[in-house]
Order: sequence, then C-alpha cells, then structure tokens
Amino acid sequence: MKEGIQCMIIDDERNAHYVLQNYIKRHSGLQLTAQFFDAAKAIEFMQHTAVDLIFLDINMPELDGFELISALTSPPKIILTTAYSTYALRAYDYGVLDYLVKPIPYPRFEQAILRYHEHQGMVKTNAEILAPNNFITLKTDDGMIDFPLDQITYIQSWGNYIKLHTATQTHLCTATTAEVERRLPKFEFIRIHKSYIVAISKIENIKGDMVSLLQPEIDLPVGITYRRILAEAFKL
Repeated sequence: MKEGIQCMIIDDERNAHYVLQNYIKRHSGLQLTAQFFDAAKAIEFMQHTAVDLIFLDINMPELDGFELISALTSPPKIILTTAYSTYALRAYDYGVLDYLVKPIPYPRFEQAILRYHEHQGMVKTNAEILAPNNFITLKTDDGMIDFPLDQITYIQSWGNYIKLHTATQTHLCTATTAEVERRLPKFEFIRIHKSYIVAISKIENIKGDMVSLLQPEIDLPVGITYRRILAEAFKL
C-alpha cells in the first residue's frame, strides 16, 4: 500500500501540473495518485479510487472547480489553486481547506499542507504548525491572509472577531482570541488580559497593571488573572 497523503491535481494548465508535481515530490509526506486536465474525467476516477487531498483549479473549460466540488457527494480535502484572488470568499462557502494564488511559492504550499495535518489531527503542537514559515493564516474580508509573526504587535478581542495589530495597520479577522492563542507559539506571545494577547518582543515596559508597547505606542491593561503569568515570564 502507498504511504503518505494521496493527492490529485486537477488543472487545465500544463505548467500548473509541473509546479505542483514538483512540490509534491519535494514533500516527503505526499504521494501523487493521479492528475487530470479534465474535471469530468477526475470525477469519474474518484468514483472508484479514494484520494485524501485535491489541488484544484477554479477556471477550467466545461466544468469549473466549484461545479466539481458540488458534484462530489463526499469530497476529500480540497486546496484551490488559481490565478485569481477574487474567488477567495466564495471558495470558503464550499468548505475548502485553503486557497493558493498562482504563482504559488513553495513555503505557501507547505503551509497549506500543514493546515491539512492540523485538520486531520496529525500535528500536535502549535510550534510545529507555525515554525516552518513563522506566520499565522487568518480569514479577513479580503480572504485568507498570512500574517508574519514578527510583524504582529498585539491582538485584541472584538466580539466574535479579533483585531490583529501590526506597527502600521489593523486587520479585522474572523477568529476568537482563544482560538488564535492556541495557534500562536507560547514562547513568542503572552496573554495579558481576557481581551489582549501581546508579542513578547514588542513589550517596551511593564509598570503596575499596564504593559506599554512602542509600535504602535499604546498602554494595555493587565487582567487580574494574568498578573502572575506575566510576573513569572518577566521575573518581576
């Protein structure tokens, strides 16, 4: 029996096949089971052969990627690969795992595979999920965005959303503070309040019940529950 994640490529462009084929070969945990230029033939193949993961283009003649997903009763995990970012929000209505915009850099491809592992429960620690590329992927109104960890200054609760702050920008993301906290490496970020997570490297000063950041210049409150954790981390 073949080992690894059984993958399929469905794309009408030969160059896309070449790129993905090489990426799959580079990743030891992946096994290329089949590749198709025609979506209808791919559907026929899946009627008698199971696959774990499909790299699927959206714009194809006769049958597009969304129509293919709708035609499958129990589709496997799907990573969309497309030259257009405009379909990102629609894509997540179809339950896709990730959305890669061509040309696809290998680190971004690898992050999508890590997301597959996370969904399958194969990755056990947050550090393992984030370490290879040092970013966290979150959903925004503009689609899925990769936020480099070293650019995040603090994260703020905002109802069922979070505000992710960098030195120069604020992004509203579809996630809860608790969810993001689980996905961030604990040696780089610390929870200081029920509403705030801060990057340890961005802390300028700790005085009393306030944490001061330099960029952006702001003072954030320390919650009673988190005072001891903060004191132990900084040996206060």
